[in-house]
Amino acid sequence: MRKPIIILCLSLSLIIILEQFKLWDSLLLFLLVGTVPGTGWSLPPFAMLTGLTFAVIFSTFVVFSHATDNSGPTEKTLPKKRYSRI
Repeated sequence: MRKPIIILCLSLSLIIILEQFKLWDSLLLFLLVGTVPGTGWSLPPFAMLTGLTFAVIFSTFVVFSHATDNSGPTEKTLPKKRYSRI
Protein backbone atom coordinates (compact mmCIF):
# COMPACT_ATOMS: atom_id res chain seq x y z
CA MET A 1 0.00 0.00 0.00
CA ARG A 2 2.93 2.34 0.58
CA LYS A 3 4.35 2.07 -2.94
CA PRO A 4 1.23 3.39 -4.80
CA ILE A 5 0.97 6.29 -2.35
CA ILE A 6 4.63 7.20 -2.86
CA ILE A 7 4.26 7.03 -6.66
CA LEU A 8 1.10 9.18 -6.50
CA CYS A 9 2.78 11.82 -4.34
CA LEU A 10 5.88 11.93 -6.55
CA SER A 11 3.83 12.28 -9.73
CA LEU A 12 1.68 15.03 -8.23
CA SER A 13 4.75 16.95 -7.07
CA LEU A 14 6.31 16.56 -10.54
CA ILE A 15 3.14 17.93 -12.15
CA ILE A 16 3.17 20.91 -9.77
CA ILE A 17 6.84 21.64 -10.50
CA LEU A 18 6.30 21.43 -14.27
CA GLU A 19 3.27 23.71 -13.95
CA GLN A 20 5.43 26.33 -12.19
CA PHE A 21 7.88 26.30 -15.11
CA LYS A 22 4.95 26.69 -17.55
CA LEU A 23 6.04 23.61 -19.46
CA TRP A 24 2.50 22.78 -20.57
CA ASP A 25 2.00 26.22 -22.12
CA SER A 26 5.34 26.02 -23.92
CA LEU A 27 4.58 22.55 -25.25
CA LEU A 28 1.13 23.59 -26.48
CA LEU A 29 2.54 26.69 -28.20
CA PHE A 30 5.24 24.57 -29.83
CA LEU A 31 2.73 22.07 -31.19
CA LEU A 32 0.14 24.60 -32.35
CA VAL A 33 2.21 27.53 -33.58
CA GLY A 34 5.77 26.19 -33.83
CA THR A 35 7.44 28.60 -31.43
CA VAL A 36 10.62 27.20 -29.94
CA PRO A 37 10.45 27.56 -26.13
CA GLY A 38 12.89 30.05 -24.64
CA THR A 39 13.65 31.75 -27.95
CA GLY A 40 11.91 34.08 -30.38
CA TRP A 41 12.13 31.60 -33.23
CA SER A 42 9.21 29.88 -34.83
CA LEU A 43 9.26 26.98 -37.25
CA PRO A 44 7.47 27.23 -40.59
CA PRO A 45 4.11 25.44 -40.79
CA PHE A 46 5.37 22.97 -43.40
CA ALA A 47 8.22 21.89 -41.10
CA MET A 48 5.80 21.36 -38.20
CA LEU A 49 3.42 19.39 -40.43
CA THR A 50 6.26 17.22 -41.71
CA GLY A 51 7.61 16.58 -38.21
CA LEU A 52 4.24 15.69 -36.76
CA THR A 53 3.46 13.42 -39.73
CA PHE A 54 6.72 11.53 -39.25
CA ALA A 55 6.07 11.27 -35.51
CA VAL A 56 2.60 9.79 -36.08
CA ILE A 57 3.86 7.34 -38.71
CA PHE A 58 6.77 6.26 -36.50
CA SER A 59 4.58 5.78 -33.42
CA THR A 60 1.98 3.73 -35.32
CA PHE A 61 4.76 1.62 -36.83
CA VAL A 62 6.21 0.94 -33.39
CA VAL A 63 2.81 0.07 -31.91
CA PHE A 64 1.77 -2.27 -34.70
CA SER A 65 5.17 -3.93 -35.10
CA HIS A 66 5.26 -4.93 -31.42
CA ALA A 67 1.58 -5.90 -31.26
CA THR A 68 1.91 -8.94 -33.50
CA ASP A 69 3.67 -12.02 -32.26
CA ASN A 70 4.73 -14.26 -35.14
CA SER A 71 6.26 -17.01 -33.06
CA GLY A 72 4.38 -20.26 -33.42
CA PRO A 73 3.08 -22.35 -30.57
CA THR A 74 5.83 -23.97 -28.58
CA GLU A 75 5.63 -27.71 -28.09
CA LYS A 76 6.43 -29.05 -24.69
CA THR A 77 8.81 -31.98 -24.91
CA LEU A 78 9.44 -34.47 -22.19
CA PRO A 79 12.95 -34.88 -20.84
CA LYS A 80 14.80 -37.69 -22.65
CA LYS A 81 16.65 -39.15 -19.67
CA ARG A 82 13.56 -39.70 -17.63
CA TYR A 83 11.69 -41.87 -20.15
CA SER A 84 14.61 -43.54 -21.93
CA ARG A 85 14.80 -46.43 -19.41
CA ILE A 86 11.19 -47.58 -19.78
